[in-house]
Amino acid sequence: MRTIVGWLAFVPAGMVLAQSEFRQEHFTRHRESRGVPSGRSAKQSRPTSSPVATGAFSSNGTRGMANSNWTLIATATSRFGAVITARALNLKRMAKKRSLFFIVGRPGLLRELLMSAMCRLRRPLAASNLRLEFRFIRTLQAPDHIVLDKASGRYRISSKAFGPSSSDGTLSGDLEQLLVEDGLDPLALYPSVDRAVGAASLTIGNIQALGLSVEHQPVNRNWYHGGVRGIKTKHKKQLMNAATEIVPIDQAEAKSREAAHSAEAHGLPGSAPVR
Repeated sequence: MRTIVGWLAFVPAGMVLAQSEFRQEHFTRHRESRGVPSGRSAKQSRPTSSPVATGAFSSNGTRGMANSNWTLIATATSRFGAVITARALNLKRMAKKRSLFFIVGRPGLLRELLMSAMCRLRRPLAASNLRLEFRFIRTLQAPDHIVLDKASGRYRISSKAFGPSSSDGTLSGDLEQLLVEDGLDPLALYPSVDRAVGAASLTIGNIQALGLSVEHQPVNRNWYHGGVRGIKTKHKKQLMNAATEIVPIDQAEAKSREAAHSAEAHGLPGSAPVR
C-alpha cells in the first residue's frame, strides 16, 4: 500500500516536470525552425520562415503550441498511469501468491475450505494446456506402493504405485504446473494422503509418450489434483521405470509401517506403526 501511495504522490510532480521539459524542448525547436540560435532571445530574432509553413504552429500559434504541449503531457501521464497499473497488478499477484502459500502450505480446515472454494470458482485447466516439462507427482504409501529390494535391503518404488483406482480407473497425483503458476512449491501438498513415506514424479511428456492421457481433475479437497487415464497392466512397470523419487522413501518409516501392516494382517497386538 505504501508503494502505491508513493507512486500516486509521484505522478503530479512527474507531470509538472514533464510539462516543463516538453515546453522547453518545443520552444527550442521553434526558435531553431525560425533560424534563431538557441542562445539568442526571441526579441532579437527575425523570422526567416512562416510558422505555419514549418508546422510549428497552427493558424493560432499559441493555441497550436499549447495543444502540442498538452498532447505530450497526456502521453507522459498515460505512461505514468501504465506504470502505476502494472505496479498495482504486480502487487496484487504477489499478495495472492503469498496468501495461497500461507493457506495451501498448511494442512487443516482452512486449506480444505479454500480448496472447496477454488473448485467452485476456478475453471479446470484444459488437457491441451498442460506443458510437457512439468511433473505429475504421486505420493507413495506404505506398504502398498513400495517393495523391499532384497539385493540392496532397501525399499524402492513398486509397480503397484502406478495402478489405477478401482473407483474411476485413473491414477491420482498433483500437477506441478498448477502449483508453480500459483507461486507454490511443487511439494506444497505433500503429504496429501496418510501412510505417506515418499513421493515419485514423472513429466507429463513421459506419461504421454506411453500413450496415456493426463487431465486436471480438481477434487473437493485438492484443486491441484490430476489424473492419468488409459493405464493397462503393461503400463505399470513402464511408469515405475520412468519415475524418480522426488521425495526419497523414508526407509525407517517404510519398515515400521510394513511391520505394522503384517502384524495387523495376522491379528497380532501392537499393530500401530511406530514413529
